[in-house]
Amino acid sequence: MIPNRRRLAKRRGPGYTGGVINPDLTLRIGDLVLDFPVVFAALAGYSDLPYRLICRSCGAPFATTEVMLDRFLLSEGRRRRQLCRLDPADHPVGGQIMGNDPAVMAEAAAILRDLGFDVVDLKLRLSGKKGPEPEAGRIHDDPARETVEIIRAVRAAVPDRPLMIKLRKSFGRNDPSSSAFWTIARGAFEAGADAICVHARSVEQKYSGPADWAFSPK
Repeated sequence: MIPNRRRLAKRRGPGYTGGVINPDLTLRIGDLVLDFPVVFAALAGYSDLPYRLICRSCGAPFATTEVMLDRFLLSEGRRRRQLCRLDPADHPVGGQIMGNDPAVMAEAAAILRDLGFDVVDLKLRLSGKKGPEPEAGRIHDDPARETVEIIRAVRAAVPDRPLMIKLRKSFGRNDPSSSAFWTIARGAFEAGADAICVHARSVEQKYSGPADWAFSPK
């Protein structure tokens, strides 16, 4: 996870290890401070309340729901109640949403806040088959501009919640520079994102092939 550079600069010191996990290093997502930098990330089909509670019993200080389509949150129903179930022991918790319309994403983020989620997590540029309507997370035409518009709209809708996004490192296997990622990352922080969770595979790879663990901020 890449935190906002403004906050990262404040953390560098005796505990900073240049990307190597240090149990003594806290993790910050906006105003949220976690005492251990290993968390339970969103996992389609698994990240429901019972499993999140199991992971918390094993030491995870933070957990996230599986990805939910933004429009899905706009209508109440049994499925939404099931996926958005919370428990006093399930905090802090993030709600992950995906979509490609800034207004709808903003409205969905506000619903997550009102339901009691502590963090809003945006999953963008999806390529896998899991989760509702994977194409809904794809950004077309001008990806950097459109992605930043979504982030800016969500930030305005939920100024009182930490905001993080998930991005893949590049579009294609043969894009070693990952230039689009860095353009979006810079725009995301300027638009108010607090942290970026990086999937170290390209969009083209989906979930196959080796992840690029050498991927690092430039």
